[in-house]
Amino acid sequence: MHVSELARLLKPYVLRWVEGASLVVPVQADYVLYEESGACVAVNGRTGAVVNSGMDHAAVIQATIDLAGSGGTLAFQGQTFLLNTAVSPKERQSWYCQNTIFQPTGDTACLDIVAVDGFKLLGSLRIQDPAGVTATQPAIHALSMRYAHIQHVSILNYYKGIDLEGNVSGTGTNENVFLDLYMQVRHRGLNLEGSCHDNKFVQIWIKGPAPDSWATGPGIRIATSGTQGGNSIDRAQILDMQTGLDLPGAYEFWFGTIIADNAYGNAVYIAGSCERLFFDTIWAASSGNGIFIEGNETDYPITAADKVYIGKAYCWLNADYGMRLEGYVQQLVVNTLVCQRNDNVGLAFNRWRNESIRIDNLITLENGVVGVDGTGAGPGCIIKNALIYDGIVSPENFEQIEGASPWNGAFQNRGTALLLAGQTSVTVEHGLMSWPAQVWLGHEHPETVGAYVSNKTSTTFTITVPAPVTWLRPVHWYAEAVRKSVGDELVKNADVEAGTSTPDDWFASASGTVWDTAVKRTGYRSLKIQVNNGTANWRSALFSVTANRHYRVQGNFKGNGGPECYLTIRWFSDPDGTAFISENNLPLDGTYSQWTVVSGWFLAPPAAQTADIMFRCPAPTTVDINGDDFSVRELL
Repeated sequence: MHVSELARLLKPYVLRWVEGASLVVPVQADYVLYEESGACVAVNGRTGAVVNSGMDHAAVIQATIDLAGSGGTLAFQGQTFLLNTAVSPKERQSWYCQNTIFQPTGDTACLDIVAVDGFKLLGSLRIQDPAGVTATQPAIHALSMRYAHIQHVSILNYYKGIDLEGNVSGTGTNENVFLDLYMQVRHRGLNLEGSCHDNKFVQIWIKGPAPDSWATGPGIRIATSGTQGGNSIDRAQILDMQTGLDLPGAYEFWFGTIIADNAYGNAVYIAGSCERLFFDTIWAASSGNGIFIEGNETDYPITAADKVYIGKAYCWLNADYGMRLEGYVQQLVVNTLVCQRNDNVGLAFNRWRNESIRIDNLITLENGVVGVDGTGAGPGCIIKNALIYDGIVSPENFEQIEGASPWNGAFQNRGTALLLAGQTSVTVEHGLMSWPAQVWLGHEHPETVGAYVSNKTSTTFTITVPAPVTWLRPVHWYAEAVRKSVGDELVKNADVEAGTSTPDDWFASASGTVWDTAVKRTGYRSLKIQVNNGTANWRSALFSVTANRHYRVQGNFKGNGGPECYLTIRWFSDPDGTAFISENNLPLDGTYSQWTVVSGWFLAPPAAQTADIMFRCPAPTTVDINGDDFSVRELL
């Protein structure tokens, strides 16, 4: 039978406690601590003599630690030790814990490890705060701790779990190994800050108080501010926290499997300055956002979220976005990404400065608004092998996108056309976003060899064979749409910045409109509509359009919309905008807590010569909403 080293060390004292025997063992822990009648007792591990005892457990433990000195060994019996202040180990000490419990009696840490090398915490230690007396402190605090080996720690109902700090100007917290950490906390779990590098965490499990009672902070927070890297977490499961994995300044960090579930805000949040982050697998589910990555616009490119590599990510059932890229994100590589059943957008490229981003395999389906929003996709943004079952916005912004589902405004589609006996041609509905640039044909029968494509339109093309077929003959086809960038911006003063008392090239109703400086997406201004059971509108200057061409209409909105609030494009058949033809409306009936892109593609009517856009409430409603960075562009 295997006997642990801890059992070997404690066996003589277990016998003494049980049988009253007094044994002297040549090789033993320096000191053994236990609780008896409310007092903490410390005995010499070789003689069994009591060296210290008292009702102040922390004082007795600390005195024994000091007595053991550098390289000493302490063994703790599996009892509860009440601590009114933190205890601090010495250099190279080894503590053996057999289901030992540390419990605070006030707002204090239980372990404070400062400038200590080679500390070993072996066995099983539980640090618990059943009465919730901690209000600011972590269970364990470490500053400039090196070469530690922590075997198994459980932390229950503490305000914070473990805080690791490194002294940037001196010794960091580095080269420590944590095998198994279990935390149930009220505020924050594990925090790495300052010069913390080359630490290894094998298994971490963190949760908040309850599924419907979230902790007030993040499960894991890493803010090492670029001061060295080399940290790794093999596996972490984070539940019921305000944020699951919070990375406001992580640098050179390796993650194995991250399971972040039921975060009140973001399951995984990566914010500049972050660089060289490596993930094997991320599960980000049932949270506000799944994976949210953004840089800091005030200090770009220094604080861009940069060089993030993700093997597999599954973003499922989140209340807002599946994966959200909010700008100043660059060199992001995702091998496989699945975004499913998120209430807003599956994969969103928001704002600007999302650059050099590659997703090799993408599936989006059952998302509430749209599968992919490419509004903020910049240079070098590529999606390969995409299955987008729930729509795509602004696909033209991608450098390359392949395999998007045809019924959702795709660039590629394939199918089989059937020619009936006696026919020489068949019309195919290709399902692409625009007219095909290329169509390739495949044949199964000699009668279809020599087939060619003609009459390409935005919805169909025709396949013609040299002679009437004698039987039902299939022709396989593969088509790619025109996917050049959209044309020039047609809206004058699209960012509504130019002007003095009113914005140039915009016209407002007499009431309910404000050229606002308090809320803006870019620059210093935006257009605001604020009415209470009223109407109002902003109207752009006229611009020229071409009949029967597709146009993308877009705006960015923040605030509370309503059922009679729209972004509208109006079409006219004359140069002066007096001969109205028709209009297309994009509803603004939601609540937009953040700047949100609203866009759509529309076909100009056959007689259209000019158009304008309106940000408006044409019928009485109650709204308080801002619009900024408007756009109308022709698909080339």
